[in-house]
Amino acid sequence: MQGTWPEVSVRTLYNARSELLGTLRYTPIGEDLGQGIRVRSNGSDAVDKQGLERVSGYWVLFCTTVMCPRGLTISADGKDSRSSVAQVLGVDDRVLAAALESLWQPDLYTVSRESDGLVRVRLIPGVTPESVLQRWIAKG
Repeated sequence: MQGTWPEVSVRTLYNARSELLGTLRYTPIGEDLGQGIRVRSNGSDAVDKQGLERVSGYWVLFCTTVMCPRGLTISADGKDSRSSVAQVLGVDDRVLAAALESLWQPDLYTVSRESDGLVRVRLIPGVTPESVLQRWIAKG
């Protein structure tokens, strides 16, 4: 991290890392949403990235509403293809497409597979990150 942000103090970077590890360990973001599990390796903390097949459709939908409020187009065929949402979640676009197709919430978004191998996800007008969270909590 220091190489990426050399102007930031060592203490600030330490605090940021500690908070991230705590978030992964003590909230559903780590294990339940598959973003990583804190492990000890050679006497230091590390994050073991697991659960790519367990990415929640609601988590994908929430990230989509935050990052791409009108929707997105992703490649369902390309293993190496990664949209901005896929990059944030640490998965490839095939995982995104599968998660959104399995969630199927037509009053929140539509999904269509095109003949060119693309998956188009369109958010219904008025859908916000907050409305996705409310639905997710109600279903939970």
